Amino acid sequence: LFREMGTDELTSLLLDTAQAAEVSLTSLTIGAPSPAVTGGIRYQTQLATVTLQGTMSNTQQFLALLHRRAPAVAVPDLRITSLQTLPSAQVQLLFYSSPSEPPVKGAK
Repeated sequence: LFREMGTDELTSLLLDTAQAAEVSLTSLTIGAPSPAVTGGIRYQTQLATVTLQGTMSNTQQFLALLHRRAPAVAVPDLRITSLQTLPSAQVQLLFYSSPSEPPVKGAK
């Protein structure tokens, strides 16, 4: 569920998912891993920003497929443009891995 992926594996996952959903992945940016605490649990997170071009239905299919393939992913931001022609969606994807409890303050 919380599998850590390197940049190459993450890139392959996103490209394969876009192909399966029949959307064009027109740009991809993967950020550096960084720690985050959510709900009292510490995670390693990695932000990826993708731009997809395709129908709204296919973009929804991309997100559904991605969630099945990498369940520990959140979508903090989604922007859709060009609704009159072929829609383009810029999607931020936040991948979570390596969950652990944060150290207790004052513990030795």
